Amino acid sequence: MTLAVLALIALPAFVCTRAGDDGPSIAWDEREVVLRRSGASAELDADDIEAVLERAASTWGRAGDCTDISPRLGAPTDSRLIGFDWAAGTGSPDNENIVVFRNDEEGDELDAWVHAMGALAITTVTWESHSGQLLDADIEVNDSRFHFTACDPGDCAVDFDLENTITHELGHVLGLDHSADATATMYASAPRADLSKRDLASDDVDGICAIYPSGEPMGECYGVERDEPPDVRFSPTLCEGGSTSSSCMLVLALVALRPGRRRRAPGSARLSYADVGVADLPG
Repeated sequence: MTLAVLALIALPAFVCTRAGDDGPSIAWDEREVVLRRSGASAELDADDIEAVLERAASTWGRAGDCTDISPRLGAPTDSRLIGFDWAAGTGSPDNENIVVFRNDEEGDELDAWVHAMGALAITTVTWESHSGQLLDADIEVNDSRFHFTACDPGDCAVDFDLENTITHELGHVLGLDHSADATATMYASAPRADLSKRDLASDDVDGICAIYPSGEPMGECYGVERDEPPDVRFSPTLCEGGSTSSSCMLVLALVALRPGRRRRAPGSARLSYADVGVADLPG
């Protein structure tokens, strides 16, 4: 008689964002990642927003001894443009990681929300595809449709919690994609008044520690060898039909399960989770 023993192994639900279809997972070369506030929202002033950003950064920064990633809040900026400035290049002060609120102010093109109206926020990250090195990450908050609050229950009527949203988006900034674990901060959707994403679940901690193991080089989630990039040339491209260009921006959205009823931007593009091209690198 043969006795078969079956062991149930819990597979990780976290997903690392990947540089294209077959590239390495993406990560920052430096462990200190600086976010800057750009403007304020219709409901919240600058002090409230900065307090939220500091708490969200601290949440990821104290994920555990297994990682030494250190996001922090820098000085505010007037910049409202997202994406990497290829002409300025890496290390330029013109390339800031911003958190900007889009309110669809009439006559202000830079204030337009051009993504899916059901998305609470969008993070756009730019990477170098040979190495997976992150170059830029920007968060846009859909303030044109959703009413955001920054308080605890009992202090006000919590609507769409800004800290809940920013903590999730900061995970994208650091290189995590949406998790299959419904309890995780990196789960793809959030209901109104949700506060669960303010704190990391074990799946989020496992993910950030896999990418940024303490005292070690950046991790690689897909078993792909990281290559040094060749000499750079710049030309516009699109990544339609798959990420065939060497460098792309990935747009990542936290979608509301029950969208608020606020004004819609006419002609908004339906773009909540897609690849958008930025530049070609040779090879």
